[in-house]
Amino acid sequence: MKCQDYINTTVGESSIHGCPYLVKQALHWLEKIFWGVTIIAAAYWSINICYSQWERFRDNPIILATELTWGKLNYPFVGITLCFNYTDEVAIARVIKDTWAVEPEDRDSYQYYFKFLKTINDLTVAKLSTLEPYRNDDKLKNLDFVQILLQLKGKGLPKRDTKTVEKKTDENAPGGNAEYGEPDFRAAITELGMCQTTSQTARYTNPYEGPGNIQLPAKSECNPISECNTKIFNRVGSNASMNVYMHNNFDIVTPGDRDTIFSRGTDNGALTVELMLGITTAEAEVRKLPIAYRKCRYTNENNLNYFRSYSPGLCRTECRVHAALAKCGCKPYFYAVGSKKNICDVKGMLCLEKAEWPESARCNCLPLCEEVRYVVSQKQAVTDDSTRFESTVIIKVLLPRMGFKRRVVFSADQLIVSFGGAIGLFLGASFISVYAAAYWSINICYKWERFRDKPIILATWGKLDYSFVGITLCFNYTDEVAIARVIKDTWAVEPEDRDSYQYYFEFLKTINDLTVGKLSTLEPYRNDDKLKNLDFVQILLQLKGKGLPKRDTKTVERKTDENAPGGNAEYGEPDFRAAITELGMCQTTSQTARYTNPYEGAHNIQLPAKSECNPISECNAKIFNRVGSNASMNVYMHNNFDIVTPGDRDTILSGGTDNGALTVELTLGITTAEAEVRKLPIAYRKCRYTNENKLRYSPSYSPGLCRTECRIHAALAKCGCKPYFYAIGPKKNICDVKGMLCLEKAEWPESARCNCLPLCEEIRYVVSQAQAVTKSTEKFESTIIVKVLLPRVGLKRRVVFSADQLIVSFGGAIGLFLGASFISVYGLVFTFSQFVFSNISSLFKKCFNSSN
Repeated sequence: MKCQDYINTTVGESSIHGCPYLVKQALHWLEKIFWGVTIIAAAYWSINICYSQWERFRDNPIILATELTWGKLNYPFVGITLCFNYTDEVAIARVIKDTWAVEPEDRDSYQYYFKFLKTINDLTVAKLSTLEPYRNDDKLKNLDFVQILLQLKGKGLPKRDTKTVEKKTDENAPGGNAEYGEPDFRAAITELGMCQTTSQTARYTNPYEGPGNIQLPAKSECNPISECNTKIFNRVGSNASMNVYMHNNFDIVTPGDRDTIFSRGTDNGALTVELMLGITTAEAEVRKLPIAYRKCRYTNENNLNYFRSYSPGLCRTECRVHAALAKCGCKPYFYAVGSKKNICDVKGMLCLEKAEWPESARCNCLPLCEEVRYVVSQKQAVTDDSTRFESTVIIKVLLPRMGFKRRVVFSADQLIVSFGGAIGLFLGASFISVYAAAYWSINICYKWERFRDKPIILATWGKLDYSFVGITLCFNYTDEVAIARVIKDTWAVEPEDRDSYQYYFEFLKTINDLTVGKLSTLEPYRNDDKLKNLDFVQILLQLKGKGLPKRDTKTVERKTDENAPGGNAEYGEPDFRAAITELGMCQTTSQTARYTNPYEGAHNIQLPAKSECNPISECNAKIFNRVGSNASMNVYMHNNFDIVTPGDRDTILSGGTDNGALTVELTLGITTAEAEVRKLPIAYRKCRYTNENKLRYSPSYSPGLCRTECRIHAALAKCGCKPYFYAIGPKKNICDVKGMLCLEKAEWPESARCNCLPLCEEIRYVVSQAQAVTKSTEKFESTIIVKVLLPRVGLKRRVVFSADQLIVSFGGAIGLFLGASFISVYGLVFTFSQFVFSNISSLFKKCFNSSN
């Protein structure tokens, strides 16, 4: 068979709709071109939709769904790694004598080695630079640092053949969950130095020779019936401080990791730490997906060389060992696993410090598909000056009522169905059609080129920076001196004119306290013409001037410079700007401060410094009462990139104590969105991005700015004026007293129907705990401390039914019931057009012939 005949036969008998027209001899060549273009366009769209479905299967096949945890009886207790900080001078003297044969009488040499061993005693991965003074000392080569640490820290380590150094009771029997049982520790060499751990991975941190010659700590489990607690005593002595690291009991401790919780024990008292357990499970279908697509691993899906099972901490450990060997040719002594040769000496450790290890180790360690996490719910310290009060740390684990479950929303079966629907809709083709086309291509071209998919981009685990909460601070007080000055400047009335002075005093006091919820308090002043054309904003700037930040500085009175721009110093003071809001004249840290600027011009203001949080340090701010004891504080906490809106579900109100400290702990909740969300119409996804702006008075979108603009328009529509609560909008037609009372009668702002969609990517805050401590002494400054707890899990908006899937669904239904495709419909339209055109042409010919 000739090649041309083969092509005509294959294409002519193909089940792909439209192909027979390409080789039909009776068809005009121009019509064949039309059919060819149509088939190519249909093939393009089917391939495009198939590829988008493939990308969805590759990148987002899994969602996290919430489910009740009822019926689960046993939960793992938190893993604890305990590190004591102390100096045992007797042990140091013994090591100096055994290693270098130096006695205390040789003061210079003894003091030199004493400082060196004290440096080793306190050394962690973050303190490698402290070895710099000993770089060139050859006498410090070939030391067994682990054995030295076992001697220096021996006083605080559990005995090798027993479970604890000194057990008072046997409450913590294997598998037990007795209340306040002591943990079952094993010695552990970690990146924090020589510590002790309850982790089930203790064999991989065993500092003694051989990783297998250790009995694992007893497993502790919790159940919903009894409380789940443990108590840690300071067995070393009052000169030792305790650092407690809490983590997954089936993983190794990794300092600075997002899943590691750090608490320092009190010197003389009890520290109680309450942890909320979070559990994530996975349905069976998740395991069937490739690891690169589901972006998580099971413990038995191990790709590590030094360990029998997989966990993120073990993965990071192996990655850092390999990075150290690659950068400096040696392994730090912090790891019990890996090569027993090429252990780093002092120069090797300093080489790692110069190479910025371990930060420079790029470790692609996926989380577990089924994992347990812990979040601090509450910390409470109780101290006592009595020496009889033993220093302890009590850890309580609160069991969850709900958990997360990984579920497959787009499996391989659905991918195949999507391909079939798309190809069937546009081409009317099937698997056999594709097979025939492939066979035809092989025979005609005599060549088969294999192609590979593009490399997969793996998501980066661990968000490093979070925005600190926005704070709007409003002081409630009356400055009689400022009121007297305003009365004199505005109405030329002195205090001697008692009646007039008292009248204006009460009016200004009303303005001083006025908010959108108190407009009715202006009723006594409705008909006073002397109160028209007042600049209420300028009046408030004078009345509230004592409590506002100065216009050219960041705060009224700064005690420290801890809150430098971009800083996250513990208990730093917020960077406030004056703000006119629906709450009156206040001050705010919001990045939208230019839209609440009470001074002339919306842009003549330097925005407050951005404060960000990270998982390594605590994220706090302290607010002082700078006005005085006669002023009360109202603190409104909200998104730092939005304007404050009283009464809104995303605005949190806390009133300060009159004489004491109020601590407010907020849990940050973050919602992100995948790229596919932006492709959906706004009306369907029911959310907006900040750059999808429909507002007139601000260049970017936020729900608060949207509500502000909506309320301004509603006020103008109802009463023809704008309240002075808003710095944006028209500068004319500002409401006077009658205008404000008109708005009150119109039930503004409640009557303003504002369709303000939330942000697709947003941050919210929920109050985790509020605790007030009051003092009777006047020396105790009234303060509010705001703490933000960072999230372990966030929400993500994902498209579960896109436009592509809608088209695929149409194609599947039409193909199943009618066997039709896009080309079939095109063929019907084309044939009908030919019929109409030929009939119209015949009609015109008849009319033309009859006229002649």
